[in-house]
Amino acid sequence: MLQPIQDALIRNDHDAAIRLAREALAGMPSSPDLLHLLALALLGKGKQEEGEDALAQAIALAPHRGAFLITRGELAFARGKYDSAHEDLKAAIEQDPNLLAGYVGLARLEMLRGDLDAAEGRVKYGRRVDPEHPALLRIEGEIAMARGDLDTALSVLDRAVRQQPNNPELHFDLALVFQRRGLPAVAAQALRNALKLAPHMRVAQRLLVTVLLDANEPQAAQEQLLQILQREPGDAGGWTLLSRIAMGLGNIAGCEQALLQSLALEPEQPALLNALMELWERANARDRARVGLDALLQQHAQSVSLWNARFSLDVALPEGEAVLKRWRDAQPGSLDVEEATAQRANLLGRRDEAEAIARALLEKDPQRVGAELVLVRAERERDPEAALARLAALAQRPLNTGLLRGIASLRGMLLDQLDRPDEAFAVWLGVHGVEPGQSPLGLPLPGFLPAGPELSADAPRGAEARLFWLPPGTPGGAVLNCIGPLMPCLVDRFNSSERADGLGPLRPQAGHHGEQGAEHLWRQQLVGRGMQPERVIDVLPHVDAEILSALPEARLLVLIGDPRDMLLGWIAFGSLHNYAIESPRRLASWLAEALSVLQARLQNAPALTHVLRVEDLAANAQPALLAAAGFLGLEGEPGDYMTARGEPGTVLDLAPGRWRRYAEGELAEAFALLAPAAQALGYAP
Repeated sequence: MLQPIQDALIRNDHDAAIRLAREALAGMPSSPDLLHLLALALLGKGKQEEGEDALAQAIALAPHRGAFLITRGELAFARGKYDSAHEDLKAAIEQDPNLLAGYVGLARLEMLRGDLDAAEGRVKYGRRVDPEHPALLRIEGEIAMARGDLDTALSVLDRAVRQQPNNPELHFDLALVFQRRGLPAVAAQALRNALKLAPHMRVAQRLLVTVLLDANEPQAAQEQLLQILQREPGDAGGWTLLSRIAMGLGNIAGCEQALLQSLALEPEQPALLNALMELWERANARDRARVGLDALLQQHAQSVSLWNARFSLDVALPEGEAVLKRWRDAQPGSLDVEEATAQRANLLGRRDEAEAIARALLEKDPQRVGAELVLVRAERERDPEAALARLAALAQRPLNTGLLRGIASLRGMLLDQLDRPDEAFAVWLGVHGVEPGQSPLGLPLPGFLPAGPELSADAPRGAEARLFWLPPGTPGGAVLNCIGPLMPCLVDRFNSSERADGLGPLRPQAGHHGEQGAEHLWRQQLVGRGMQPERVIDVLPHVDAEILSALPEARLLVLIGDPRDMLLGWIAFGSLHNYAIESPRRLASWLAEALSVLQARLQNAPALTHVLRVEDLAANAQPALLAAAGFLGLEGEPGDYMTARGEPGTVLDLAPGRWRRYAEGELAEAFALLAPAAQALGYAP
């Protein structure tokens, strides 16, 4: 009578177990064993209330049956009621020392408390009952995992799975072992096995997304995540992850929609909102941005972040006044609206009005950084010393690192305009200082690999590849905004290593791509993301001889300026690369090596290399951009460079040749290291 029900439970056939238990109970309604089995089946099916009711009836009929206490203890454990779970499990093995599940449950509680030795003690007692029971092997494997002994974990879990191939938890634990051993593809298969047995196993569904990404299967990860989000559309973090996967796949529209979904759920996500604004800017899609933000504001009219973003689209345009009115209507008396009003007045040249609003704001709230910066802009021409003092005071506040660096950039630029280069440089470099023993904030500078072996005769050579190299210290963002509307520019390499083709942050393990070069991997990664390799511009943060030797026939566009200006701008304003700002000498040495790679390329493949110079952009940008677009084979007119740079008065940059004013200070040695590169690229000494 009991065995068929138990067999159905072992098979995870909960429907059959429920049916058989109820049929048996019809003839024996007071059987505690049948009620207990029915409870197990109902709980396994997810019918919590019915399962608990059946369990309570079983315990009422046989209060001293250890197996029933075990079930109640496991249920308490699952609900986080650990004291109750411990009490029931301990009572169960006191009543029956041969109840293996009691030792397993107590071992799991000890693990939860971080006491692995105590957990192993429980396992030793369990071995006296049944040393090869799958449940005992599972907890033994989990303890081994916690200790970092992955070989033992794999061995015991494999033995457990052989005995209980229909146990989804065992397959899930195996997946964890494979993941930690760096075998994401095998981990993914183990998770799929678990989900075949338990399709609604939420933790397995989510881990599968992670291991698929680790296995470089972004398309499959995207499909898996979409299935999860269809069931759980209120998961803002899930939509955020989907946006990153979509961007890596080159699915710009999918990325945009996922970002909008996440912000619709949680609007106060500044980093996410910035990413969405940047996406719209690169696509030259301001009208689409207005529609998207207006839709979000209909749901979240009290979100300051959304209003600031919406206002930024029209801050200096006639429509900006209407946006401010809508904002005031939504948030009467808001100081944020007044701060935005001051910023608009300042940009439109109404300095007295801007200053009056900003001072009134600071009387109400002295911590308003935006109002302080409005006053800085008002004072920088009339009273630059007052502006400097205000910036110096802001620099002492406990602000986030990005804001402090922005303040330092502005403060240094103002000192530069006052022809005080030593003070300007001290401010720029000083903001990157760290305490002794600490590492500088940012990514380490990448190394330079030598050229790989000569490609075999049948190896593809990357003739369809369009590469755009943006070294630090150049206005790369503005150029991308100009040419982005003509062809998609892939900038994922600046903040992601998901494209494992050896051209990004993760370089080839062997030190080179081999005799077949890089085109196959490069193309495979793009096609796998739904893109046409010949219809994208691949933006590279770093180039060395290995990359160029692996794609020898690729077209390479490079944005450069005078190397000494590049170094100065890099220190003053940072870079898209987010490299750590170290000593000027170290940065100069690295930059000189990077430019030597360019020099070699110009000598070896001049027809496949085009240099876009910062000084040409400053003098007459449109012809320079047209020439660059023509070199890449782009059709259409690039966007206006000055518009892409930003509103006048807000752009942080230095005029070409400004490095000379810093040549006799602390940068003298660094500039000397860059002199040969500058001369080779045609710049005057």
